[in-house]
Amino acid sequence: MRAGRHSCTRVFLLGALLAGCGDSLSPTGGEDPRTDPADLIVTVFRNTRESGNFPGGPHTQYALWVGGAGQQAPDAGVVIGEKTPVYQRAGGRLVPTGAATIRVGHVVEVWRDRHVGFGAVQAPPGRPSYTAVQVVIRPD
Repeated sequence: MRAGRHSCTRVFLLGALLAGCGDSLSPTGGEDPRTDPADLIVTVFRNTRESGNFPGGPHTQYALWVGGAGQQAPDAGVVIGEKTPVYQRAGGRLVPTGAATIRVGHVVEVWRDRHVGFGAVQAPPGRPSYTAVQVVIRPD
């Protein structure tokens, strides 16, 4: 039996989506933190845990609503996948943590992939949504 071109495309896209997913409840470990400049340095306005069952099994992610320095309201969303490394900056070093430790008012450094989404519930209405590849929580 031959699969149609559109069904192959859907399977590829679903696979690509799930491949980028992994455990934000705990750091992945074994990876060196990125040291290049962050793509975004923003204040957190909201951190929402999202979970559900997908064809690849259960999946959890966190959706941050963030805003730039001096903003009074969020102007973007950042999705932190299950395997996205999250660190807390403490005493001049990075300590592995998880996305659940991010609180409203924290300033975070975000390294993101190059995709930008609009219309997702992970971002304020009409604002862009980004996918994080690393997050660092700055000290209070």
